[in-house]
Amino acid sequence: MRRTAPHSMFYVSRPTPMEAPCRTTAPVAVLMDPRLPEIRGKRSACPTASRPEWRRRARSRSSSPRSSLLASFTLIELLVVIAILAILAGLLTPALKRARDAARTTACLNNLRQIGIALQAYLNDSANRMPVLNNRSNRTDHLPALDTILLPEGSRQVFQCPSDKAGIFEETGCSYFWNFTVNGQDASRLFSVVGGDNVTMIPLVSDKEGFHPYQKDQVNILYADGRASKELKFSVILNPSP
Repeated sequence: MRRTAPHSMFYVSRPTPMEAPCRTTAPVAVLMDPRLPEIRGKRSACPTASRPEWRRRARSRSSSPRSSLLASFTLIELLVVIAILAILAGLLTPALKRARDAARTTACLNNLRQIGIALQAYLNDSANRMPVLNNRSNRTDHLPALDTILLPEGSRQVFQCPSDKAGIFEETGCSYFWNFTVNGQDASRLFSVVGGDNVTMIPLVSDKEGFHPYQKDQVNILYADGRASKELKFSVILNPSP
């Protein structure tokens, strides 16, 4: 004869109309536990009870205006934005090149001032006589030049113009041209075919080529009065004034 367990030892949990069913199956040992009233009081803590609310929140977030805005961003609009950025870049590129050349011009003028200081130191040691220098066409030429006489032990970068992209410094050892018409002259009574006897207009050192295309005259010059400038202010005079 089959024995039936007392009705009080089993408890079947049924969901109330206002409560979501819990899908967690309790083991048999729990169902036979004499503390069933306590367990029954805790059944509202089922983790699945709040799942519908979480789903509603996720659905509301997915349908937010920001998501719809991103979804409506088409390929044509993206191409239009890229085209606008390309146009702006094209407009800004010349300005950036001019700003970069202006910085290189300033560095070149500083080099010329340093050469002028070295020339003044040479004059102090040579009874105010101008040096006899040449413009070498190659580094291998063993001739006195700016980079070998004025600053033989100094930094050679002083003789390189930052805008010298033609490799003149690498080939000849100097990016600057020396006015050889003043070789050996008394510095207090200078005369040059270019500039005459006016020291404010006699160029001593200048760029060998037009390294600065955004400037009016494209070259920087060191004048006999020690002034470094990017303006050409001299005339050709064949005979000195009496």
